Amino acid sequence: MDNQIISELFLNLMYIIGLIFSYFIIALLKKKLGIENLKKIDREIQTNQELARLAVLYVQKSFKDVDGQTKYREAFIALSEMLNKKGIALTESEIQILIESSLKTLKKQFGNAWKEQVR
Repeated sequence: MDNQIISELFLNLMYIIGLIFSYFIIALLKKKLGIENLKKIDREIQTNQELARLAVLYVQKSFKDVDGQTKYREAFIALSEMLNKKGIALTESEIQILIESSLKTLKKQFGNAWKEQVR
C-alpha cells in the first residue's frame, strides 16, 4: 500500500515537473521567435529604406533639370521596380513614405549642398 502511494506521489510530482518544464520551454521559444521576427522586420525596413535612398539619389542625379513632381514620380517608379525585383510588395502609401523619408534625411544630411553634392 505504501509503495502504491509513493508511486502515485512520484508520478504526480513528475507530471508537475513536466508541466513546469514545458511552460518554460514554450516561454523561451515564444521569446526566441519574437526576437527573430523583430530582427527580420528590422532587416526588411533597413532594406526598404536603403532602396528608397538609392532611388532618390538616382533621380536627383539623373533628372536634375525637372520639377519636383516629375522627380517624385521617377523615384516612385524606380523604387517600385527595385522592390518588385526583390519580391517585396509594398503599398503606394508605403512607397511614398519611404521616398519622402529618404528625401528629408538626405536633405538634412547634405544641407544646402544637397543639389551640388549629388551631381
